[in-house]
Amino acid sequence: NTIEESAFSNCSNLEEVVLSNKVNVINSYVFSDCSSLKKINLDYIVEIKDNAFSGCRSLEEITLPEGLEVIDKNAFKGCGLKYVIIPTSIEKIGECAFGISKKHDCGNLKVIYIPKGKKYNNLPKGVKVKKYTRDKLDKIKQKLLMLK
Repeated sequence: NTIEESAFSNCSNLEEVVLSNKVNVINSYVFSDCSSLKKINLDYIVEIKDNAFSGCRSLEEITLPEGLEVIDKNAFKGCGLKYVIIPTSIEKIGECAFGISKKHDCGNLKVIYIPKGKKYNNLPKGVKVKKYTRDKLDKIKQKLLMLK
């Protein structure tokens, strides 16, 4: 099940979204330019399509669930994300998924954590990439919580 493309695009007063456990794909531009969006649960999502969250500059943190397989191009372009932990289930990260390319500044994004042993194309330039093992993941999450 999906949410219609551009369904909430430009809803500048939207701050929080709780998705049904029946939604598993976030279509293109669904939450694009929701400039006040700060919180969304992605627990059952397996695919985030292109530009789904582009321009959500108040979105400073997000938990990508184990089970998520695809983050399409520009999915989080222009967001306020400070760090991202890529789950082991990710198979594809699209071009500029985090809005970073040779032409685009990385904004607030400082670190991307990826599973040790995995390689991904299209990881952002100019952002520190750190590898993690499953046994260290909880420590990383605790450390990041303390930085809030």
